[in-house]
Amino acid sequence: MKPVNLIVFVVVAALIAGGAFFAGWWLRPAEQVVLQNIPQSVPVMATAQYRKLGGQTLAVGQVQAGRSLSITVPAGLELLHVVTRVALAKGDQVTGSSFIGTVNDQPRFILATSIPLYRDIRIGDRGSDVAALLKSFDLPKGNVATWRLLHAVRKLYVAQKLEGPKTASGEPMLKRDHFVSADPEFAGTVETVAKPGEVLPDSGALAVISLGKDRGVFRLDVLQVESLKVGDKVDLTISGQAAKGVISAISEFSAGSGDQIAGKNVTVELSSIPSGVAISRGQSIEWITPRDSAAVLTVPLTSLKQDEEGDFVTVALSASEQRKVHVAVTKTQDGYAVVEPTDELNDGTALVLE
Repeated sequence: MKPVNLIVFVVVAALIAGGAFFAGWWLRPAEQVVLQNIPQSVPVMATAQYRKLGGQTLAVGQVQAGRSLSITVPAGLELLHVVTRVALAKGDQVTGSSFIGTVNDQPRFILATSIPLYRDIRIGDRGSDVAALLKSFDLPKGNVATWRLLHAVRKLYVAQKLEGPKTASGEPMLKRDHFVSADPEFAGTVETVAKPGEVLPDSGALAVISLGKDRGVFRLDVLQVESLKVGDKVDLTISGQAAKGVISAISEFSAGSGDQIAGKNVTVELSSIPSGVAISRGQSIEWITPRDSAAVLTVPLTSLKQDEEGDFVTVALSASEQRKVHVAVTKTQDGYAVVEPTDELNDGTALVLE
């Protein structure tokens, strides 16, 4: 082959090979182009969302017995303590100046005062107990027993057609044994009361006043509490029998410790107790909480991590910036954790899973 022809052949062959290489590179499959342009590490993302996590839950609480006030036999009476008059019946409402009845014709009143009565009081007596009495009867402040104070006491007797006690000089006085002291905000319900003619033992009770109903206290998580409010009527179970109650208080949220879950204490007053069921302090009481729950802020369980400060999630601030945000987990259910919303974490916040 002539030298000129050889040179032409080499040039043409080089052009053909180069064109084929260029065409092959230019016409690469789309999948190959995409794969080559994918970054080496792509974060998996999720978002914090408000959602409803339903389902009934059996809550087990403990009974707390209500307080009571016993109106006992007056001190210093004869050996036989006979109920001679009863002014109240079971279920009656009682206030801080109520007349209960008489034992051996000696009256028994309830008197609400911040300092319990500990002595007989006559006109001119001084002391903090006198100051408390003046306040109880809405009289001018002071610490000296005035005629107005003892006259106000006497009117309690007159209202019941009783002769009030007097001093040797005929002045009205307060006789301590006729009164049972109670708290200033006293209010209660007659639980039991003796019958006229009944003979009471020493320290026997003319009446027992309930100052608060028996109640159950339950520890519930935020999902169970969100749909509840004070005044709601609930169905309970005590000793295997149905009972009813009314929610009287819901506490603030508190973190769990030991065997106690994070959540709130819900107090339920027992409004209906099965007959024959004895209630005692510390007794177990059951309550199936409502099925529907309000929407709560949730994050996927896979987004939760832990460090020495506790649980946290990684929030994506931008494509290249992330921030660690610690969270308070109140419940986990169905693959999600319920968390308290914050300025940095709320509905729609982008989270990095890995």
